Amino acid sequence: MKTRKIDHYLFEEMSQDNVKIDEPSDAGDHFIDIVIGKGEDKFQEKIPKSTLGLVVTFIRELLKDQMDPKDVIKLIMADPRVSSRNPEDVALIGEILAALSEKYDSSFINKIPVTFPFLDAVGKTTYDITNLDQASAALLNTKADQIGRGEIAIPLLFGIKTFKDPREVVKKGGTSSYDLVLNGKRCDIKDFRNESKKGGLVDTDLLRVGGPAGKMIRAKGNASLKSASNKYLHELRVEDFSGMKAGATVIIDCVKSYLLDLSDDELNVQTRSSIKLLIGTWANEILSYLDKAVHETITEKYDGGFFTIDSSTIDLVPGTGFDFYACKSSDQRIIVERAGVDIFRSGLLDQLNNMFDKEIVEYLEIEAGRKITTTDQNDSEPITAPRPEKKSEPVDAQPAQEPESAEALTEMIIKRLLALSNQPRRG
Repeated sequence: MKTRKIDHYLFEEMSQDNVKIDEPSDAGDHFIDIVIGKGEDKFQEKIPKSTLGLVVTFIRELLKDQMDPKDVIKLIMADPRVSSRNPEDVALIGEILAALSEKYDSSFINKIPVTFPFLDAVGKTTYDITNLDQASAALLNTKADQIGRGEIAIPLLFGIKTFKDPREVVKKGGTSSYDLVLNGKRCDIKDFRNESKKGGLVDTDLLRVGGPAGKMIRAKGNASLKSASNKYLHELRVEDFSGMKAGATVIIDCVKSYLLDLSDDELNVQTRSSIKLLIGTWANEILSYLDKAVHETITEKYDGGFFTIDSSTIDLVPGTGFDFYACKSSDQRIIVERAGVDIFRSGLLDQLNNMFDKEIVEYLEIEAGRKITTTDQNDSEPITAPRPEKKSEPVDAQPAQEPESAEALTEMIIKRLLALSNQPRRG
């Protein structure tokens, strides 16, 4: 029997030079004698050559949690699924793995499977994750106290090896407010999936922004409210909008102040419809300030946008892709929502409609002694606040096409000369 000992390097790639096999058995297979360890810890077994690849893969997975990340990276780089790619891709994958191993703990690096679709999303703004194998999907879902889901997987998918903006000076012991840098622009990774009480991840439309961004949103929103042409909004603050009911309450209070300032003659011409129209208009103005603060802040602090994850895709979304949702009263953290889903807008309007009779009509009658007597055909219609139509951007004139050849240039010059020669002479 011709065999050779295979020690603890089994998990490395092997060639026919360092493994000898038996003669074929009656079953037509070759056998390899496996010996791992020494002394009392020695393990020895004979396995069919046809299962060697499966055994190597299995042992790799068993040992990964105990291995040095550098060894894991070597295994990944030696795997044909990586090593057989074009040299530029191989070099980039190696640089990303090295950068990740410097930034994150070994327990995360050791979870990277060789089956991961490295660089599969390069140049894309949307990537379908529904077809990821189990190990790759697990890497996308890995999370710990100091790392969010996707912070290992997304750089490997989108070909990102930079995690610090060279223009930024971070104080000693401080951390950046963003996760990575793509094409010189700062990006953050956000997850639309929340952990369900029953286990697993459930999609939402809401995200929480970081502390520095939240502070800037509050500052920008408050400045807009303070400088509004509508003086009744000047005392409002972003912090007042901790939820839909809280927001509706402060808007109603502004409207009450306005109505109390009206003269009897001015109040007599007010109808339920006109007051509802006023409330909707003011709600729209306030929402525009809050959304604008979100758009400007995210665009300014994360000029590359947010990488967002849900159950089906990873998307790279600019700052204008999010709207205001709430400023949580507990910690003043800002929650944003996907632009266009209008969760906050719809809920705010529902609250305003629910509060209208008691807080406006009954208030004026009972507290202020002013009764709304005038009616119109739209009095029963609800408060609405349709988004203002966006002004169409002027279309730039198309630049003249440059001639594609010397012949075309000559032809153009001749045509111009002929046109000039045919013009009537002056004088």
